[in-house]
Amino acid sequence: MDNDARASLTKMLNTSVSTREKTSIGAVGDAGYSRYKSNTELTSEHILKNATIFERWTDNQNCIVYAGIMLKQADLDKGKTEQLEAQQQQLVAQNACVESSGENRVHVKEWMIERLLQQGFAFNPDKTCQVKYRLTSKIVSARIDMVKNNLIVKVSRNNQPIWHKTYSGKAMSYSQRSRSELTQLAISDSLDSFFVDLSSLKHKKITP
Repeated sequence: MDNDARASLTKMLNTSVSTREKTSIGAVGDAGYSRYKSNTELTSEHILKNATIFERWTDNQNCIVYAGIMLKQADLDKGKTEQLEAQQQQLVAQNACVESSGENRVHVKEWMIERLLQQGFAFNPDKTCQVKYRLTSKIVSARIDMVKNNLIVKVSRNNQPIWHKTYSGKAMSYSQRSRSELTQLAISDSLDSFFVDLSSLKHKKITP
């Protein structure tokens, strides 16, 4: 009951952004692909410091027990400050910069930036780069009906590695699709796989 009271007060005082990620598989015409989707919504976090229960009373008619909570403004302000500092240390809040090399490097960079922004990552080219995303794209197999791609992703801060992994992607077609179209779908498939991993890293605390 006391915890419920604290939770209710927290909901009135504090909200933050959470994100739900979903990966799906589909097709455009006769070309197969997978797609990553991110939905952002406001949710409440339960952060109260030094809150004390000063009284409890019962509504006998409705069988409900109430609790009164006392919280000093200074403690509330301190809690909000600490929460903000913690949020600013997360990967998602670090200003990103993107470098790409290999095949389709211009498009790869554009798609990467677009997806980072869609997921709420900080990206402002006019500000100092805090976290660098390096991507290298390479076509490992290309046929009339299928293209396979490897995407090497390195994430670092101050030259200290945060993440390093190679992602395989592919696109298939049952008719004469252009190599360019299949290549774009294969790279998109690789990026989808990376962003599944990134969803588990976005709230990771990044130390200076």
